[in-house]
Formats: sequence, structure tokens, C-alpha cells
Amino acid sequence: MKRKNVKISDLNNLSEAQITDLSLYASSLINQIRTAFGTTQTSVSKGSVLAADRVSDGYVADNWGWEAITHKRHDSAALDRAGKSFNSVSIGENLNTWQGLTGPFTLNDIKKYVYEAMLDFMFNGNEWN
Repeated sequence: MKRKNVKISDLNNLSEAQITDLSLYASSLINQIRTAFGTTQTSVSKGSVLAADRVSDGYVADNWGWEAITHKRHDSAALDRAGKSFNSVSIGENLNTWQGLTGPFTLNDIKKYVYEAMLDFMFNGNEWN
């Protein structure tokens, strides 16, 4: 099975393997930038994959849709709950989203959006500092 052909119909219910694959891809992009600037590399662990899943589950549970994202941005309550599930670890996220995207998607489609998000974060004038 070629990964590029893996269909994903519900972005809110990714498997652990899919979250891991996407996390490793995002980490590799971040690390290319960090290498260029001589900063500490990121890594992906089972705990970080679980944290990502818990944050996602929190956003879904809070019905944090486009309206909330537009007006409130981050779901602080979901982030706090996810952090407390790890004995009060501080969890944050960099939310990058586009209104109106509907699936199904392939894994490569999602990776394309991750790549575009990294470009947005690098060149929007306030994320990389």
C-alpha cells in the first residue's frame, strides 16, 4: 500500500500510526529550519503523539469549530485538560487552518497542508522569533 493513496475521511479520528507519520513529517520540516538556525532539534515520542490526540479530542469535545477559531483562536480549556492528563504539563499548539476544506483527503494532501502551514508560520511576521 502506498502511503500517498491512504484515504482519510475524518481528520478528527486519525489512527496512532497516522498521527505519528504526520508528526514525524512536521518534525522533519521544523528540524530543517532549526538546523539552518543552529537551534535545538524536535523529536516525536509516543507521549507527544498521545498529547496531539488528546488536544484534538478536546477541540472536538468542545465543538471548537470555525467560529470559535476565528473569534477565540486557541481552545485553552482543551489544551489545559490535555496537559493535566500528563500531570500538569504545559501543552500548546500552533493552529493553522483553512475554512471550507472538506475530505476525504489522502495522507499526502494533509502533508501538503502541513507544509503550507510551516511556510505560513515562517513568513507571517510573528511566529518565528
